[in-house]
Amino acid sequence: MKPLKFQHGFADVILIVIVAILVAGLGGYVYYRQQQANKTYNAAGNGVVVATNTKKPAAKTTTSATTSTATQALPLVLDCPNDSSHQPSIKPTGLELTCADAGTNAENLAWSTWTQTAAAATGDVKAHICQPDCASSTTYKTFSASFALSGLKTVSDKTYFQTLTVTYSGANPDGKNPETFTMAMP
Repeated sequence: MKPLKFQHGFADVILIVIVAILVAGLGGYVYYRQQQANKTYNAAGNGVVVATNTKKPAAKTTTSATTSTATQALPLVLDCPNDSSHQPSIKPTGLELTCADAGTNAENLAWSTWTQTAAAATGDVKAHICQPDCASSTTYKTFSASFALSGLKTVSDKTYFQTLTVTYSGANPDGKNPETFTMAMP
């Protein structure tokens, strides 16, 4: 039996090295994207990463015992996606409810609950009062309210609340009680 002889030219060796580097780089990029998708943000919702989920797929078992799954990242909320100052967050202290004119805002939000399925807060709605008309009015009024986030939608491996229901404690800006807002999606 004859030994194998490799007769590669300089260009062939360079090509093999380039392919190896590209394959290694792609693997690193895939790992990076997986890590970004698994980040968990702090309760203030200001984008500071406090932990990265490093969960691995559960091993298959032949026993009949139930296996609990790892805790999922909490849903995010986004108010105005076309404004770079607005980022998806958890437990924001304020939300812009009318993105087109910023005429209605939720402020001073104090979240009592934020789970995988719902969130609840109390706070204020600051509304632009359009009298005699919106263009000339500079009047804003504040109304006490409770807030409930619900309805989930997953976009790019992240879950977002879709619906904000505002229930006013007394007077309200539009005579609607409760009032429902559709939250933005990225």
